[in-house]
Amino acid sequence: VTRHDPLAFTAKWSILVIAVILVVLPRAHRARRSLSSKAPLALPDAINLNVADISDPLELADTPMYWHIPKTAGSFMDAFFHECLGLVVADQAGRVSGNDKDKTLHVLTRDEGYRFVNVDTTSISGLKRAKAMGLVQSGLVDVFVSQYVVPAAEVFAPEYKGRMFALFRHPVDRAVSEFYYLQMATWEPTYNPELAAMTLDQYAHSPYIERNWVTRMLVNKLGGEIYENDLNLAKEIIRRKCLVGLVRDMDESVRRFDLYFGFDDDDTGEKRRCWQDILDDGKTSNRNDHPKVSEGSPEWDMIRRVNFFDMQLYEYAEGLFEEQKAFLQEVNHSS
Repeated sequence: VTRHDPLAFTAKWSILVIAVILVVLPRAHRARRSLSSKAPLALPDAINLNVADISDPLELADTPMYWHIPKTAGSFMDAFFHECLGLVVADQAGRVSGNDKDKTLHVLTRDEGYRFVNVDTTSISGLKRAKAMGLVQSGLVDVFVSQYVVPAAEVFAPEYKGRMFALFRHPVDRAVSEFYYLQMATWEPTYNPELAAMTLDQYAHSPYIERNWVTRMLVNKLGGEIYENDLNLAKEIIRRKCLVGLVRDMDESVRRFDLYFGFDDDDTGEKRRCWQDILDDGKTSNRNDHPKVSEGSPEWDMIRRVNFFDMQLYEYAEGLFEEQKAFLQEVNHSS
């Protein structure tokens, strides 16, 4: 058959088109059907069973569970919980005070009036002790704070669930803040004198920089390689389980935390004025002044590349922040 024989040429291509319809299209349809019917991602048991979905009605036995991402407005949240709300907090204070080996649980008060439980929820051993001593069942704690997710969720139980909330910060901004802080924070256990002599560019190329810390914490894979399915699991965890706040919009984030948990039960507005004053005072991130890094600079690009999954997760969290606005409006109308 040649192109000089129009009838034969047309017949040949008609046969090919029919073959495409009969063979290729059904395969494509099966592929689409397979994707659309894919089962939801299975969450780790501790998170699935012990951490409430954000859309579930709040129960009296639930405890607010603040996931603290380092260099993400930790100073503000500490002041928010203690100074403004006067809550009893479970965090590292029990270890700092030297009471994390006590035989029984009890509430302690620091000189400035901060109240805390004699546990350490910022270490694995401390979390295990808190679970063994029945911290969440004790009713002593108003807010549970930890940088861990899965190990922290294991402290809770299906009858005493955690209510997860967190602030998210742009991964590059967070890494830059972490670098300049660790350069001078000689009191921190993680202090490394080698960092003090490094430039930011050297740090970004070094093994010391955190790589996808937020994603890793969510899926509990602190070492080794992580993959696209880990990112997808991290997204599913925060979609279902986490009330999202953003450092770039602190006032709205704190307003949502308060609305969701009912923290501010004071009709005088004194508590709100307290946290507004703290926000105005600048306690929204690391208070150590440091140079800013411009987007598109070599340092910015390198930090972005080594935190490839965290960048995508942050963008996803930004989208959730917008989506949860409507959900919080429903909570407000029903309260």
